[in-house]
Amino acid sequence: MKLYTVDLRDIDLNSDWQRFMSKARMDKINKYKQEKSKLASIGAEIALIKAVRDNIPDAEIPVSWEYLQNGKPRLLKYPNFFYNISHSGDYAICAVSDSEVGVDIQKIRKPDMRIAKRYFTEDEYNYICK
Repeated sequence: MKLYTVDLRDIDLNSDWQRFMSKARMDKINKYKQEKSKLASIGAEIALIKAVRDNIPDAEIPVSWEYLQNGKPRLLKYPNFFYNISHSGDYAICAVSDSEVGVDIQKIRKPDMRIAKRYFTEDEYNYICK
């Protein structure tokens, strides 16, 4: 398995990134209203492009992909190239493998302890505050 990451803070929405995006990705991007959502989707495709260029040097860019019934993405011309994408916070990541693969990233946030105080017993609350 290989991992490819993209720092979303490095993406300039005013640059010429559209020419590298697949039609499916552009359709997704155009549905978003928030800049952060657009950046996450662009970053996901950039991570995929990095992975494809590294593993399938003769592949056409932009790549064409679709979702299978189980929700996993698949490249139309390369059905034996397995990948999965995730994004959270300032990063997008793409995992690739020669078999089914999954990846997930999550931005670590400080917990809202008011919720713990409200729903946990005093002993439970004190335990997690250690």
